[in-house]
Amino acid sequence: MSISRRTFFASLLGASAAVTVAPTAGHASISDPAVEVFGAVRLLTTGPDILNDANHTPYGLTSVEITTTGYLQINHTDLLEVGFASGNADEYLTNKGITIGISQGFAYARLAFYSSKLGRTLNLNNASDYASIAASTSNIWFYARSTD
Repeated sequence: MSISRRTFFASLLGASAAVTVAPTAGHASISDPAVEVFGAVRLLTTGPDILNDANHTPYGLTSVEITTTGYLQINHTDLLEVGFASGNADEYLTNKGITIGISQGFAYARLAFYSSKLGRTLNLNNASDYASIAASTSNIWFYARSTD
């Protein structure tokens, strides 16, 4: 006699194979497309720039700037709702003891740079703070996604 995997595992848990679980209210269906934005931002000595070349293709990123409060802001296509965001320092920044914290909005992300060597968050409006992370090989890898 052959039984299905579902029946086998259900019997181990003491459940009937006929048990089905309805989706939890609030979850979107699989047909609802998620919005994704991503790309690399290079922290050049002349200021931050979205990489868009033969090796780097951003998607949905519209601009990058330094805010009046000294954070890096990546502007992008509206996510409609916030699901997940990540801003990762590359090996150049990591070797300098820099970590990144991110605050994600619908149409932008703000990134704070923390220096373990200085023991504080950098203010990118301060020339020496920005210079401490700027280089032709200094990159942030960014990805954000809405919920399904």
